Amino acid sequence: MIRLGTRVSFVLKLIASVLLLAFVVYLIDFARVWATLNDLPWWYFVFAALFQTVLLLVVSLRWWIVSPGSSFARLTRVTFGSQHLMFLFPSSVTLDAVRLWSVRSDPSGIAGNIGAILSDKIAGLAAMLICFGISGLIADLPSDLNLLLQQPALFSLAGGIIMVAVLMFDAGQQAYKCMSRSHLGRAIASKIPSRIIDLSSKALLAGSGISRTRMLVNVCAAILYQLLVICGYWLMALVFDFQMSISQMLFISSFMQIVMLFPVSVAGIGLKDVSLVYALGLFGVESSVAFSASISGYPISVAFAIFGWMLSSKNINQRDNTLGL
Repeated sequence: MIRLGTRVSFVLKLIASVLLLAFVVYLIDFARVWATLNDLPWWYFVFAALFQTVLLLVVSLRWWIVSPGSSFARLTRVTFGSQHLMFLFPSSVTLDAVRLWSVRSDPSGIAGNIGAILSDKIAGLAAMLICFGISGLIADLPSDLNLLLQQPALFSLAGGIIMVAVLMFDAGQQAYKCMSRSHLGRAIASKIPSRIIDLSSKALLAGSGISRTRMLVNVCAAILYQLLVICGYWLMALVFDFQMSISQMLFISSFMQIVMLFPVSVAGIGLKDVSLVYALGLFGVESSVAFSASISGYPISVAFAIFGWMLSSKNINQRDNTLGL
């Protein structure tokens, strides 16, 4: 039954990817796309691959920070060796399951590793929400979009800060008290009892054995990840000649990451393209050029997926040889 559900989910996401790609293809000029891709310099793909490598290393670093006693090399192999799963089973939950399976024999146990993964996800989500909130407040956006995003940006920024506060335990209590002093804060605080903040923080810290120092370092690493993603968009803007400010790149980066949280397509194919064409179009980028920028990253994704499949197959063969199978 589970296998059938997985297959049905994959087929539905594949259909969604095809429909989204068909929609964006309707908006573009193939001749313009082909000309843009042909003009790409060779070094663009080299730097894009380097950026992807660094991003995955930061992902492994964050996982290692919240997993005391684990081997960084081992966690890095798991991170790189699971990239093909984004095409087979397009869900972040799948990658989390691989993480748990790979560290099932660690001294901290399954419960501790669940706490570590949960803490890591909260830190990453907090950093992303903070970046989106800041970009929504300071980016030079079209006037109608700027008005529309003011309140969501404020809530996003507040939500990210609260998440960081909850992770830091003591700061969670202080944030709750400070938040209760304002009218808006009291309205939000009334929905989040301090006991829940206290218990959640203790569970995250005690359940996974993570110190507050490690938690803070992980949050900083999550912010570093966001900065690296922005650098990736800066490289894209440089190559495809986008005229955008840093604050606008911050908005596009955080917007794209939020959109990609929705598991409605295979490896984000289609959803990423439609979203990037829309986001860049807000700043006057032609849809054909935006689509070219979007699909230019697919060769890198496929290459990392193939490498991940080869790495995971090698690890399985080594384990079987060790067991004498």
